[in-house]
Amino acid sequence: MKKINFIISKKRNEKISKIIYYFENLSYKFLDESVKFEIFSDKLDQDIPLLKKICIDVNYTLEKVSVKNWIKEVKKKDISSETELFIFHQGFKDISTTKNKIIIPAGLSFGTGSHQSTILIIKIFEKLNKKIVFNFPLDIGTGTGILSFILNKKLKKKIYATDISSDSKDNFEKNKKINKLNNLLFFKSFGMNNINLKKKKFDLIVANLLLNEHKSIITNVCKHIKRRGFYFISGILDSQINYFIVLLRCFNLRLYDSMKLNGWACLVFRKY
Repeated sequence: MKKINFIISKKRNEKISKIIYYFENLSYKFLDESVKFEIFSDKLDQDIPLLKKICIDVNYTLEKVSVKNWIKEVKKKDISSETELFIFHQGFKDISTTKNKIIIPAGLSFGTGSHQSTILIIKIFEKLNKKIVFNFPLDIGTGTGILSFILNKKLKKKIYATDISSDSKDNFEKNKKINKLNNLLFFKSFGMNNINLKKKKFDLIVANLLLNEHKSIITNVCKHIKRRGFYFISGILDSQINYFIVLLRCFNLRLYDSMKLNGWACLVFRKY
């Protein structure tokens, strides 16, 4: 296995989003003016042409890395992350805590609770839930189901969840059983296109997606937000904030709150 190392300017946010979207085995770190990437590849003949297609002038170096069973390594450590009210882990060790525990096994769909975009959207939900009552929530692009599970535990309401991936549906149902949760409904759907959702409106919609995924569904999603309802948008870079503020004004949504962490941003809009 080889590691592809390179650095890209923060200003090239569209290319950064594409790299994160197209490459699964990567790590990245936000620096002052740039983003440092490491792509782990055992198919250089495919990955390097794809990288050059996304960023034609990229300068990279190659580094040999030892092959490990990463799932086994994660199981050993049972890596966890936490917020004010929740702790997330893979369930391989017993964790003593007074917080709500969410178990998400390693190696499944996106959403184990460790990524900045996930932490941001959970923290801002915890903050707003102290003063706002949410009655009819929807989780778009649920992945492992982590956001749906948090909404379920805190709101004690029926939770609607969607994802376009068949793998996500399987993981969602497995994780729901592991965490012994009920009153969660999963629909395979691109945005709001499932027949079970087309006539519904929600007072809370959460979406932790990348920029292009948000763009592809945002017009339709806004039609399904109740007046005075909330729309949480995470998975975007802080350089993309103004794009959403301007766009959502067209749908009578105004920025209500926001959080940033290591170059990532979570925005909360309210419909008027």
